[in-house]
Amino acid sequence: MDTEITTTEIKGLNKSEVEERVSKGQVNGKTDLPTKSVGQILSSNFFQLFNLLNLVMVILVCTLGNAPGEAVFAIPAVLNLVLGIVQELRAKRTVEKLSLIHALKVNVLRDGEEREIAVHEIVLDDVLLLDAGKQICADSVVLEGRCEVNESLLTGESDPVVKEVGDSLMSGSFIISGKVSAKVTAVGMDSYANKISAGARYIKQTNSEIVKSMRAIIRIMSIIVVPLGVVLLLKEVYINDTPFAKSVVSMVASMSSMIPQGLVALISTVFAIGVIRLSRHKTLSQDLYCIETLARVDVLCLDKTGTITEGSMQVNGLVPKNEFSTSDMDEALIALVSLLPDNNPTYNAVREKYEGQTTDMEAINLVPFSSARKWSGVTTQKGSFIMGAPEFVCREQASVFAEETSGYAQKGDRVLVLVHSAQPIQDEKAPDDIKIMGFILIGDKIRKEAPDTLKYFADQGVDIRIISGDNPLTVSAIAKKAGLEKVEYIDLSTITTDEELVEASKKYKVFGRVTPDQKLKLVKALKADGHTVAMTGDGVNDVLALKEADCSIAMASGSDAARNVAQLVLLDNNFASMPRILAEGRRSINNLTRSSALFLVKTIYATLLTIIFMIPGISYPFSPKNLTLAGMVSIGIPGALLAIEPNKDVVKGRFLSNVMSKAVPGGVSIALAMIILQVINRMVPAGSPENLSTVSVVVLTACAFAVLYRACKPFNLMHTLVFFGNIVLFFICWLICQYDLPILGYNFFGMTPIGETTNNMLILTCPLAVVSVILILLSNYAFEKYISTHGLVFINKIEELDKKPRMIDRIQEKISKIKKDKK
Repeated sequence: MDTEITTTEIKGLNKSEVEERVSKGQVNGKTDLPTKSVGQILSSNFFQLFNLLNLVMVILVCTLGNAPGEAVFAIPAVLNLVLGIVQELRAKRTVEKLSLIHALKVNVLRDGEEREIAVHEIVLDDVLLLDAGKQICADSVVLEGRCEVNESLLTGESDPVVKEVGDSLMSGSFIISGKVSAKVTAVGMDSYANKISAGARYIKQTNSEIVKSMRAIIRIMSIIVVPLGVVLLLKEVYINDTPFAKSVVSMVASMSSMIPQGLVALISTVFAIGVIRLSRHKTLSQDLYCIETLARVDVLCLDKTGTITEGSMQVNGLVPKNEFSTSDMDEALIALVSLLPDNNPTYNAVREKYEGQTTDMEAINLVPFSSARKWSGVTTQKGSFIMGAPEFVCREQASVFAEETSGYAQKGDRVLVLVHSAQPIQDEKAPDDIKIMGFILIGDKIRKEAPDTLKYFADQGVDIRIISGDNPLTVSAIAKKAGLEKVEYIDLSTITTDEELVEASKKYKVFGRVTPDQKLKLVKALKADGHTVAMTGDGVNDVLALKEADCSIAMASGSDAARNVAQLVLLDNNFASMPRILAEGRRSINNLTRSSALFLVKTIYATLLTIIFMIPGISYPFSPKNLTLAGMVSIGIPGALLAIEPNKDVVKGRFLSNVMSKAVPGGVSIALAMIILQVINRMVPAGSPENLSTVSVVVLTACAFAVLYRACKPFNLMHTLVFFGNIVLFFICWLICQYDLPILGYNFFGMTPIGETTNNMLILTCPLAVVSVILILLSNYAFEKYISTHGLVFINKIEELDKKPRMIDRIQEKISKIKKDKK
């Protein structure tokens, strides 16, 4: 490489050269995680088995001479479908807007002019103009200038590395001082950072317990809904001699009730709202369901740099020596930071300490910091002042204070020495007759929010692990300062086998000298031990572990690779956002548990009733219209309202067991109440099929309100309004059945009007409704106790169903294989 290139000779690429490289694919390209397209959102919501069944049932009802009002059962499904699509589209726009705001820019030299372009527009051989604070976005080689580079995002080591003409710059590192022009040598997937993160390029399946549970339930229902509906239709037509059109209505009523209408859409909606809420706190969610996973995390792995610390340094103290005082040291340090042009982390820490203060001394000779010398100094009318590493400045005297400086290092401080000499600095060499004025203790600047955040997670029962590429002694000292109570540490460079690493993951809390591969193995070991693991990081060296973790969080100031892999990105680099994310996950899980129980109550009782009414001689008493009314006031409306309210309760137990413990007693009790109602109807006839249908709906709704009562506990103002408001709504809907309303017509909900209620109906309804409500309230308590101790085997079998490949997954896999073969 020609190392004699001057500024005037560096013109960069011209327009045609850039276009030529773009046409050859020699361009950096976008590596951001793409959001779902509008088409994918629409298709994922539309093309579901239950939506297809609803469409078929609507066509059957409307083409067989039945009143169009019988298709009212599809309205909740349509509303939930629209709501789910709208919320996902809102979340998509929010994510894309935040990603656009945070898009990285870089300065390049093209046609001899400096230009600002997006990182993905960099092409091979572009000339990058880099100075302090800039991230190196593509592998390159220094053409001109000199700089110090922080490669901690790649290696985990925070010590600066000097780069001069001809030296290589690796993508993912940062310029901390100096200014260079650098020629791009590798772009896109050929860059160093992308090669390191290659192991993270695989599709990670969602770890959402809620989604997995719903998939399992839907798989079960998809197997039994259609056969049960068809058997009920055949029984009504061929055994009960019911007209075909009316039999279809009964079949549709049973099938539409067995389908958990809108539950999947509600789940997507709740998590989409969570994404939008987090965006208000400068948190970008790249996975719809990751906030749920974070709420279940019991081990949080933190990278020291950029997470607990800010990535910058601060002065922790001054230790005067000999006849000098602290004020003497202050005067000398103010002179140094006022007169020297340095720009490195330790110098900036000292400058920040004395920000706003100036000196009356004048510089006679300046020697800026050099990584080769390890010191910088200035000669004034009051003598020479030098600041740097003790072993390079003091030489022989350094050994006298070796034990003392070692003690400071064990507390996490870097030690600089400040010396004075009456002689001037000549030829960039320190004078021989120096006097030690004292030591400057420099340490990592701990984020202000870190101690409170760590304490918050500890109080929530989350175990904290600190993982870093730095010295374990330093890392443990910083962990103590940040408020971590248990800081047993280990140097992973001493670990030689995977078995030793697994044992270390159980025993230690702080891990130093960790390689990227060891970070990955640590996360795997913790997961294998039964933990739900969250990982924070900002470097390329964190990518593999971030990808493996159940929930991954990256800082926006970190590497592109880390941000792209992470499920959550803290755009303001504020660690204090973590409790908000945890709270949002808890809100989603706890509210969805409650709402899902309401939806599944209907699925359970509808399935049992369909089986019961296959018995010859008794007809299915419900129509789609009146079942829609019962579901709307006791499940649909309250379920949606309860799913979006604030909820910060700690997540306890597993989702499916919690839901089933609340849903099964209600579903079974309602089915039992319907059986008893049929027996009583034989003794005290309701008078007509319409009357019996009305009695059945009233009893069913009363039982469903008993389930809603349990879901609303503990009662607050909102829960009270939801509970009693829907009871009032039910009676209003029943009342309007006696009026001929515009569009809706007469008796829209298919119930006997209140004004036509008979004594027999009251005798059937009131006592049975009261008894059923009491039965549900008692059975709920008993069943919750039982399923918490005996129901796990059953729950495990249901959840295992989700591990089997679905038909749609198999079809998509075959399509992908065909496309691959064609290529």
